[in-house]
Amino acid sequence: MIEASSYLQLLLLGCLLTWLLQTNGLLKPVWALHPKLEELADCDLCLGFWVYLVIGLLAGAELTGLLPWWAALVEYAAVSSFLAHLLRMGWMSKFGVTILE
Repeated sequence: MIEASSYLQLLLLGCLLTWLLQTNGLLKPVWALHPKLEELADCDLCLGFWVYLVIGLLAGAELTGLLPWWAALVEYAAVSSFLAHLLRMGWMSKFGVTILE
């Protein structure tokens, strides 16, 4: 089971990695290879799931410790990507800029 401070650090790391993968100019040719990859790059919830899946695999993160390792890994990725998505939506609604043309 993961501690709260460690979980927050991993949550912030995942947010940062997701944002970097979406805005990094070096990956634009990769995202342009297929329409599904472009859709993945545009969706922070979708891309975040895969980012948190890798983070959970590397860090061995478990939220509850009640599930087998593979299910705990999926649980960690799903919950973390959803929380990061909510944080991003809240941040953008509070501090984001909308340009109307």
